[in-house]
Amino acid sequence: MFREINRLKEMNEGKQIEANHQHEKLHQLEHEIMRTGARIEDISKVIDARSHDLRNKQVALEDAEREIGRCKDSINKKASENAALRRDNERVAAENYETRKEVDF
Repeated sequence: MFREINRLKEMNEGKQIEANHQHEKLHQLEHEIMRTGARIEDISKVIDARSHDLRNKQVALEDAEREIGRCKDSINKKASENAALRRDNERVAAENYETRKEVDF
């Protein structure tokens, strides 16, 4: 009977040691989970900030593309006006030349 009690005590001590190890391991895992959760939150904040920056840059890009389109339209209008003025200038220069020829003779 004494042997049985000693054996049970030894088994109990072994189980207690095992339980302590498991408790320590559980505590370590909980700490690791908290650290990982905090890291996930930090990364989520960075992702949100970068997403916001990308949305702002996308809006700025769209505005710039619209402005480029307006500038191209303006350039095309001015180029056509310039061509019309050049033709008028050439016509008037030809008329002046003809008028000078008539005056000189």
